[in-house]
Amino acid sequence: RAVAEGMRFASRLSVEMLGCDPSVGKATDSLLDSLGLPAIPWTVNPERLFKLMKGDKKVRNGQVRFVLRNDIADWEVCAVPDETIIEHLTAWCTAKERLIQKNDGKIWGQ
Repeated sequence: RAVAEGMRFASRLSVEMLGCDPSVGKATDSLLDSLGLPAIPWTVNPERLFKLMKGDKKVRNGQVRFVLRNDIADWEVCAVPDETIIEHLTAWCTAKERLIQKNDGKIWGQ
């Protein structure tokens, strides 16, 4: 489930970094949901999560790398600037927190 959560996050980064159409992210969410991998109903401090990411195996020369998509079946490995990651993590965690509170501990009707 953690890998699926990372795929959801990377889909959103793909929109900003590569100009991927947001519908590709929605298709990813739908596919993951249909495979029994719904969004994880938890959140964490974005700065703490960023520090954990910086220690991940995908880090090269101090930069976190993600598999990002231009479109369905068209992807590339990209180093993402720290500021972009922090900005997106903050928005991601805030949005998830709101959904969890609004839906009694669930996300998107799980």
